[in-house]
Amino acid sequence: MASLSNEHKVFIIKGFAAFQTPSQIVESVNEEFRLRVTRQQVWKYHPDNPQTADKWKELYEEFHALFVKETSQHAIFQKSYRGAELTDMYRKAKAGRNFQLASQLLEQGAKEEGGLYTNRRELTGKGGGPIETAAMTLDQWTEQAAKRTAQVEETMVMLGDDGEANPTPPT
Repeated sequence: MASLSNEHKVFIIKGFAAFQTPSQIVESVNEEFRLRVTRQQVWKYHPDNPQTADKWKELYEEFHALFVKETSQHAIFQKSYRGAELTDMYRKAKAGRNFQLASQLLEQGAKEEGGLYTNRRELTGKGGGPIETAAMTLDQWTEQAAKRTAQVEETMVMLGDDGEANPTPPT
């Protein structure tokens, strides 16, 4: 196991502050310093490790805050900028009659706008209100399921085989 200097330790802390995984940091240390370290060595300086010294945790907090502040200043990390760039690329692809690329850019824009690329998901009930929940016994649940199944079957009969509304159900 390699002996780590303060320079190596600070490098490791900066990696964690920039959301790198222990494996990524190991690779970076090996490349930067030509020093063989293990994930276990690197983990000793992770802020979630209870054995990490307070001075390293404080340094992590400083580097992490700086990293977040700096990345938020780059246009590419802003949703509105990405939307404008996608729009520009879409227009150019469409003007160049590259409809496959244009279609992909539309899809990416929809995913971006719909929040697909975020970790936040919000579930709501009818009309955006809270989701209604109710405790049921197995018998109550079975009864509700039977009613809903009957409603679906009735609707299917009303639509008929052609999918068009049938004013009078078949007899």
